[in-house]
Amino acid sequence: MIQTCGGVLLAWCPAMPTLISEALRRNIDSIAELEQEFHRQRTTVACISDRITSIASSPLFFLGHIVWFVGWIVVNTCQCFGISHFDPYPFSFLGLCIAFEATLLSMFILMSQKRQTHQAEQWAHAGLQLGMLTEQETTKMLQMAQSIRYHLGMKRISEDRELQEMVKEIPILAIMQELERAFVANDAMPAMPTDQERRAA
Repeated sequence: MIQTCGGVLLAWCPAMPTLISEALRRNIDSIAELEQEFHRQRTTVACISDRITSIASSPLFFLGHIVWFVGWIVVNTCQCFGISHFDPYPFSFLGLCIAFEATLLSMFILMSQKRQTHQAEQWAHAGLQLGMLTEQETTKMLQMAQSIRYHLGMKRISEDRELQEMVKEIPILAIMQELERAFVANDAMPAMPTDQERRAA
């Protein structure tokens, strides 16, 4: 089997043992399956917008436009190939074509970005759910460990204030509200003057 060894494609490179555990491989397969499901759920318009966005961001698209612009300007400024000047300087028709293309591309790019933003929000919600579940499981384990300490008579450890705070369930909504207040207060604070403004003052 042809494999890559040190970035070089070699047919005789010996098979290397995998460094990925079975659990990690299952997680990777699950993520890949979710990504494929996102792609399968795309509408026809979303598929078209993604395809156009992919083409518009390619180097060939950029080079093609360079050739188009240079050829258009040369044909309409020089006498070559017996072609008459159909769009002389200042190339009004070329500007109209560019504006029309830019309008269409911007709409397709916005549609593609909207879909990607929605997908990112779904991943963020999934991550938040997993984080909350992990916090609940950790809190429950701490509560069980504290009960065992009480049962064993380990009062000094059980009366630890930091441990008492960690055992309590974290109020997610209160944290989000506090973060929002902090962001609003930070935005309301006046900007720090720069060195030039201080010297001018």
